[in-house]
Amino acid sequence: MPARLKTPTKFAINILLLPTISYTCPLQTLAKGILAQHCSQVVEKQQQLLAQLKETHDADLNNALLRDTLIDALEKNDTFPVLTNNKQTVDTAIRLFSNTPGFLPILRHILVTVDAPNDAKGSLYLLERAIDFAPHGEIQALSTEKQVLLPIEMTKIEQAKKSPPEAEQENPLIRGVVDIVTARVWVKCKNINWNKLPLHVKNLARVTELKEQFLTLQQLADEYNATHTEDDVTFVVSSKTAIPASWKAWFDDHIIAYWQQN
Repeated sequence: MPARLKTPTKFAINILLLPTISYTCPLQTLAKGILAQHCSQVVEKQQQLLAQLKETHDADLNNALLRDTLIDALEKNDTFPVLTNNKQTVDTAIRLFSNTPGFLPILRHILVTVDAPNDAKGSLYLLERAIDFAPHGEIQALSTEKQVLLPIEMTKIEQAKKSPPEAEQENPLIRGVVDIVTARVWVKCKNINWNKLPLHVKNLARVTELKEQFLTLQQLADEYNATHTEDDVTFVVSSKTAIPASWKAWFDDHIIAYWQQN
């Protein structure tokens, strides 16, 4: 004889009918406390909030309530000018790019570096340029890696680094991060002092790094265009600061497009 099904007890039914309790994360709790009307020791609590945010790598900034509460709390009393001075940029970017791949990591980087303006300025300029590009076409992605496997010959950069036997043994994979991706343009944003990067000084590590970065991204665009003849892209270096004549000449020599704001 099959076992009889037991009727749920009244206690069990009550458990099932209990309302779901929403969980508020510690970050949101602390941020709400900072925004309270009579909050004391605001700066100390903001520093605490910032420290917790830096340690919480999985904070869900896709949650609009959490995101907005964090930003409002960090903006209070103008404790971090880099955030309050760029409020319009951040708010506009959130409205335009919340669902754009790559945006949330950029936003997080800005938030965790509000106490280090030099670290935040690159990401802020990236968002400024993305906002500029938005009316002219869809932003497909922000700060995204592009890569291609070259089947025959190695890039000039990699050839210079390796001996001929090593070069013959490998099919090189080249990769680089494009800051703004649209259907027609790939943009690398720079908010730097170019005058501190003189081309005439040999073996300057930062200059070598920049050259390799630009040449790699240009080659990635060329490789993309070789297989996408009907929707080719242009790689552009976009600078917030004036580009010296020596760097402009270098870009021209390597057929790399550039744009400067000032």
